[in-house]
Amino acid sequence: MITLYGFGPGLGMYDPSPFVLKVAAFLRLANIDYRFNGNVNHVFKAPKKKPPYLNDNGTIVYDSTFIISHLKDRYVADFDSHLSLQQQATATFVSKSLDATVYAFLAEAILVELDSDLTRLARQYLNLNNYCQRIQQQYFAR
Repeated sequence: MITLYGFGPGLGMYDPSPFVLKVAAFLRLANIDYRFNGNVNHVFKAPKKKPPYLNDNGTIVYDSTFIISHLKDRYVADFDSHLSLQQQATATFVSKSLDATVYAFLAEAILVELDSDLTRLARQYLNLNNYCQRIQQQYFAR
């Protein structure tokens, strides 16, 4: 059985980490059965001291990009075979761009005071917030 480790529910979401959400969304889109084990204490047990990480029947994989690559290789090699090479390149570009944008937002949010500054900062990324909320509603609402 595959177990995905993350922080657990927080900020009104399945998991506050966009990288955990990325892996969970992939697992659901690929119809791969998995168990989610969300607990902030997993941070200390994670190979790189940060979720997500995955236990695939004893094989530990960390980093959302490596996890998705592992899952594609092992379970759904043809996941994006219907895409042309140009479409696959575009998908990779968009994915990496979103990773960088979300990471930059989180890094900045951590560095500012967590009061009115965070509210101001969140408003700057309103489209990103709306996008993440739509993904959560579509794939994680139960």
